[in-house]
Order: sequence, then C-alpha cells, then structure tokens
Amino acid sequence: MAVTVLLAAALLPAAMMWADGFEPPDLVALGSQVALAVSAGLLATSREYRRAAALLGLGVLAIGLSNLSSATFESWGHAGMIGFALHWLPIGFILPVLLTFPGASLDRLGRLVVGAVWIGVILWRAVSVPTWNPAWGGYDGPARWWTYPGLESRGLSDAMLGVEPYMLAVLGLLSIVAFVRRWRAAHGLARLPARVVSAAGIGLSIAVPLGGVRGVTSEGLSTAAYVVQNVLLLLMPLGVLTVAVWSVMHRGSLVERLTASAGDAHGVQAVLAAELGDPGLRVFFRQPSSWLDVRGVETPGSPDGQADPPYAAGPGRHWELLCGRGQADGADVVGAIDLADDALTDPGRVRVAVRAAALVLENTRLAVEREAHLVELTASQARIVEAGLAERRRLERDLHDGAQQQLLAVSTTLSRARLLAEPEHVRAAVEEARGQLSTALSELRRLAHGIHPGALSQGGLVAALERLVRVDPRVRLELDEPLRRGLRLEPDVESAAYFVVAEGLANAVKHSGAGTITVEAGQASEPTGLRLAVADDGVGGATPAGRGLRGLRDRVTALGGDFDVSSPVGDGTRLSVWLPT
Repeated sequence: MAVTVLLAAALLPAAMMWADGFEPPDLVALGSQVALAVSAGLLATSREYRRAAALLGLGVLAIGLSNLSSATFESWGHAGMIGFALHWLPIGFILPVLLTFPGASLDRLGRLVVGAVWIGVILWRAVSVPTWNPAWGGYDGPARWWTYPGLESRGLSDAMLGVEPYMLAVLGLLSIVAFVRRWRAAHGLARLPARVVSAAGIGLSIAVPLGGVRGVTSEGLSTAAYVVQNVLLLLMPLGVLTVAVWSVMHRGSLVERLTASAGDAHGVQAVLAAELGDPGLRVFFRQPSSWLDVRGVETPGSPDGQADPPYAAGPGRHWELLCGRGQADGADVVGAIDLADDALTDPGRVRVAVRAAALVLENTRLAVEREAHLVELTASQARIVEAGLAERRRLERDLHDGAQQQLLAVSTTLSRARLLAEPEHVRAAVEEARGQLSTALSELRRLAHGIHPGALSQGGLVAALERLVRVDPRVRLELDEPLRRGLRLEPDVESAAYFVVAEGLANAVKHSGAGTITVEAGQASEPTGLRLAVADDGVGGATPAGRGLRGLRDRVTALGGDFDVSSPVGDGTRLSVWLPT
C-alpha cells in the first residue's frame, strides 16, 4: 500500500503536465512512469527480483521529481529549480537494472558507467544549476531558485552547463559498449531477458545524449533528435515491462504445469528440465538415510544423515535443495535437483522453479516411494526365488553327500548281515548298521534345523529367542508382557522374526566388538505388528547392502514389513524391524 501511494505521487506531476496542455514529452513521461511502475510491481512479486523492483520504483519517483521543471509548476516556488537540478536522476536508478537484470552483477565497465553517471552527470547538474541566476533570462518575479551567493557568474554557469552534452555523449558511448558486451555474453536461462533489457539500455544510451545534443545543433537536427529521443525514451520502459510481464506469466504457467504433474515424478522432472533448459536435470527425493530418484531407485546419502546431496553433481553442475513449505534450513530438505550451472545466470527463475516444485513435492514423493517399494519388492522376490533355488541345490548336495550315503551304507550292511550264518557276525553287522543309521539321523536333524529350528516349532518365538540369546553372555533379551505370557503369531512371522534376530546376533557377536547386545521384541499398535530390534554399543559401520542383511530385508519386505539399519561409525549398530500380524 505504501509503495502504491508513493508511485501515485510520482505520477502526479506528469498527469498535471498533461492536463495543463498536451505535449508529446508529457505523454512520454507519463507512459514511461506507468510502464516502469507496473514493471516494478510485477517484479516485486518475486523475492529474487525485489532489488530490481526497488530501483525501478526509485526511478519512477525520480522521473516525477524531474518533471517539476515543467512550466506547469512555475508558481510552486523552488519546484522548477529542483526538477531541473534532478533532471538526470532517473538514469542513476534505471541504468543498474538494465545492466544486471535478471541475475548478473555489474562488471568493471558497468561499475565505471554507473559511477560516472552519478558523479559526472547527476551530481554535476545538481552542482552547476545554482550558479544560474534567473534574472539573466528575463525573469523579474520573486526569487524562487537557489543560488550560490557570490557565484552567480554567467560565464561559469554557461561553462558548467556547456560541458554537459559532451559528458553525456562520452557516457552514452561507454554505456552502449557495456550493453553490447552484455548482449553478446547472455547465455543460459538469462539469454532472452538479458538481451531484451540490453536492447532497452542501448535505446536509453542513445536517447540521453540526444537531449544534450539538441542544444548545440541546428534547428533541423534538433527537431529530429527531439523526435528520436522521445521514441527511444518510450521504448525503454516498454522493453522492461515486456520482460516483467513475461516473468510473471511464465511463473504462473510453470506452477500450472507442475501442479498438473503432481504425483508423476517423471512428469515433474520433465517440466523442470524444460523450464530450466537442462535435459540432464535430475530430481531426487530425501529419505531418512538415502535418496530416491524418479524411478524409485535408491542412492545412498551422507553417513551422518544430514541433508547433503546424494553424490557430487559433477563439473558444470550443482545442487539446488528443495525445502518444505515455510522451511528455510537444511534440516528440512525434502529433495534436491541436479542442475547445470548455466541456470545460475537467472537465479530468480531457478528459485521460482524450486519453490514451485516444493509445492507439489509431497504427492510426487509418495508416488516415488510407492514405485521404489514396488522396485524393491520385485528385486527382493527375485532374490528370494534365487536364494530358494540355491538353498534347494545345497540341500540336494547335502542329502546326496551326507544322509543319502549313510542310508545306502545302512542298506548295504543289512544286506550283508542277511547273508551271514554266524550269529556273532550277524550281531556285529546289525550294530554297525545302527551306528550308521544314528549318523544319518544326526545329519538329517542338522539339515532340518537349518530349514526350521525345532525350538521355534515346539516352544514358539519366545522359547526360540531365549535359546538364541544364550550364545553369548553379553546378550540381553527384553520382551513385552504379551510375548512373555506365551502369545503365538503366524508361523511365517515367527520364522522371519527368528532369523532376523539370529542374523543380527551373529553379526553383533562376530563383528561389533560390543560390550552389550540387546534384543528387543514386542507388539506394535500403530500399525499393528511385531517390532524387533537388535542393538549393540560396538564400532558401528555396518553395510546395509551386505549379503546377510540384504537377505533379511528380503524376508521382511516379502511379508510387507519394514527393515532399517542404523550404524554410524563408532556409535554402535541398531537393526530395527516391523512385521505385520
């Protein structure tokens, strides 16, 4: 509201000049202010362009002050002198915008041009105007202009004001060179808007010196320069307005396209790639200890669980982190974009794209997680089938080389005993057969134990866990009350739970170097299921992708459960499992 009031006040002088008597310059001044004011308002809607919007707003105010030099305001006391002294002030605010929009900073030549304009033109006019005495022009009314006492020298005044056209011409050439260089250097996302504002800047660089040339040329050339100057002064704000309108409309279109792609990770990535001009752009979604790409494929994250990107972006690329709505720090990062460095030429457009993507991220992330779950489930099922086939082949070998050979030996011994005549020899053969049969039974028990432990079948999960924890005095078992009372679960759940604890204990005993190992088991209410944990205070650094843990993950996910391993180096390992019941 405050900005609107200020801009309205800035437009007032031009409106009064137009009402006092229509003149083309009045229309140019009014049109320029309106176009620049609208541009400032549009750019202010984007946080990254607010500096440019503020400078344009100051330029609009400065145009309003310079318009006070019109004859319309002769009766306003010092207004005419103020307007004449600040005639070039708008250039000081508008020129930096034209030299930097949308995302560049002033280079050495740009800083030279802007500094020279402020010192050599704006300040020079403000200092030289008070040396003029209005009485020299035939004005006999009340003194209304400021003067330097004792310095009202007509020769000094004419000399100072006479230098101005030549300074404008030199600065105009310098600024044209600066804008041409910027036009040629424009690339990446900033290519189009930078060239539009550079063209507007070239027009301004030509129009401003024409205002000084008019006073030192013939009447014909002066009239032509006057017409060209007004045309160029009107085209400059129209060029800025074009870029501002395009920026806002493009932002709205981007939000619509991203919203239409919500829930489709591939679609969101394609929209961002097209918007930011980077075919190699990739979107990643943050998980507790990893990242997912749009296919749902998992990429390891940083070991400390912070919001670091999943891996180095590579030469010519960088990461843009996506934060949740209303969040600003890295702890709330929910995604990341692998993006080409060329996009940094227009950081405002990148920031808009990142914030717009964050708006649709939640639904999209759910779809990616669902796809990742399907990918992992398919892979785990394939691994389970392969593991089953491998186990079947192992059992076949063990049966063939072990129990089967023992049973064949029993058969052979009994056949030999049938042919013996002496009771003593028969008795010895039978005893030998009994020994061989005992060995075969032991082998079969060993094989059966590897398939399904007897303690689990006979006493249930609690009895099997109690037998497991006896393997090492460091192991402590913690059970909740329902399990202690003998709660029985589905056989496949009990079997999976048993093998999870067995593998976790085996890893902890062999590799952790822990002083204490804790096994926890109990019912979970939200959601309903069995929760298990094997935790130690050892060295940590376990690899979740290891063969043993991957096999356990396959068992758990095949039942629709959750499996997680946390193992920071030097801080122990915790294996957590939830199984539906």
